[in-house]
Amino acid sequence: VDTPEGLEDVAAALRGPGPIAVDTESDSLHVYFEKVCFVQIKVEQTIYLIDPLALENLDPLAAAMERDDAPKLFHGADYDVLCLSRDFGFRFGRIVDTMVAAQFLGRPNLGLAALCQDHFGVELDKSLTRHNWGQRPLKDIYLDYMADDVRYLAELADILLGEVADADL
Repeated sequence: VDTPEGLEDVAAALRGPGPIAVDTESDSLHVYFEKVCFVQIKVEQTIYLIDPLALENLDPLAAAMERDDAPKLFHGADYDVLCLSRDFGFRFGRIVDTMVAAQFLGRPNLGLAALCQDHFGVELDKSLTRHNWGQRPLKDIYLDYMADDVRYLAELADILLGEVADADL
């Protein structure tokens, strides 16, 4: 998503009651003042890869982030929430963090890749973790990498929150 019209379409899709999976990619290892270079969002079965470097602002998404009735799903929310708040002024309503849920459950491996391997038998490619996300143009491998960061979050959150509830944590 790299046009204002496309961003408005995303905002419209986020008005439903379901959970909203969110992740970001930044250029923190490559510049002195980091910035969010991509925001990945999954709602229902659709994944949006939003390019804030091509857009004037992300204001149309602010209302969805603030809502309490649609949980925002993150893995390692602390960094993403900090960056989204800093760069776009987002405030957040209800947040579910799958990494925190895994910590409560005493899981030895807290990474998203490890949890997806354990629960879904899928191997996520994490080779681009240190990529400079501010560079353009992007190759298809980068798009797949970013999509995978939100692809399984809703299902993972359901599983982990169920286990947290069962353990009365």
